[in-house]
Amino acid sequence: MALITYLDSNCLIAVTDAEPQRRAKVQALLGDPRHSLIYSPFTVLETLTLALHYGKKAKAQYFRQHFNQCIFISDNLGLIMQEAHRQAERYGVASVDACHLAAAIVVSADEFYTFEKPTKPMFRTQEIKVISLL
Repeated sequence: MALITYLDSNCLIAVTDAEPQRRAKVQALLGDPRHSLIYSPFTVLETLTLALHYGKKAKAQYFRQHFNQCIFISDNLGLIMQEAHRQAERYGVASVDACHLAAAIVVSADEFYTFEKPTKPMFRTQEIKVISLL
């Protein structure tokens, strides 16, 4: 059975912006059939909407393709915000990071990948496995 996997926005941005080593790490995840990918409105805000705003058509196309390949979107904003508040209060997770974590948690994702350092508060959470690609 595939792992339900949430990629932090910095992972998707790495595919279009980062040095080859970071890009390769994310592309390996994207090509691995053991992962079923999900996303949230926060991912869209941090990737697609900014690409569109700055006229980066190739990036916008890539992000659209990625979202279309995901198995679903975690978009129950009421539940997400409730869990985000809990993550911020309990573990000291920064606001947008708490929203991303919460979006993964409310749909019972198995893992959350990011390029954040393992010393960041998001790694304190007990509700989902957080994995740094650094």
